[in-house]
Amino acid sequence: MIRSEAGISRLRNGDSLNTNESMSSPPEARFFQSLINHIPPGQFFRYILVGGWNTVFGYSTFAGIYYLLHSYAIPTANVYWQVVTAQIISIPINFTASYFCYKLFVFKTRGNYLREWLKSIAVYGSAFLPSLVLLPLLVRALLYVPHIHGSAPYVANALLTGVGVIYSFLGHKHVTFKVSPGRISGSEL
Repeated sequence: MIRSEAGISRLRNGDSLNTNESMSSPPEARFFQSLINHIPPGQFFRYILVGGWNTVFGYSTFAGIYYLLHSYAIPTANVYWQVVTAQIISIPINFTASYFCYKLFVFKTRGNYLREWLKSIAVYGSAFLPSLVLLPLLVRALLYVPHIHGSAPYVANALLTGVGVIYSFLGHKHVTFKVSPGRISGSEL
């Protein structure tokens, strides 16, 4: 059954649909639609594009630093120390690059560079500490998975990155780049 335009209008205004209209889509679809309604039209698409770039950049930075540490700097060191060291070195680079990409291309806020950057560091930092603990544990667990042994640090970081993407969007939208009521942000233009 196709929803009517009137039903969609009432839903956007906060009214509920009648039983026939609300039953036309599964609960999962209604849940995702309610999430999407909170994102300004072009912002989600820009977030996906910029987030994809940030993910590739951040993962590459980590992988490159890990490779250099493993191959040249401390090749005989414990793999867990190499992973943690690579993460500690790559994080400030990735945080800063990500902040500028989100500010300029997704949320399009003006001014407040230092204040927003510090909020961005707080959002990322609140995810970084659990990640710092979970990364070596996940590497250790993946070392026992056949065919992953040598790639365990890379796979573990990729898995944690996926969780971080969701967390960072919510944190940046509601903390870092939050716009005061009554003030128009660049992302709404």
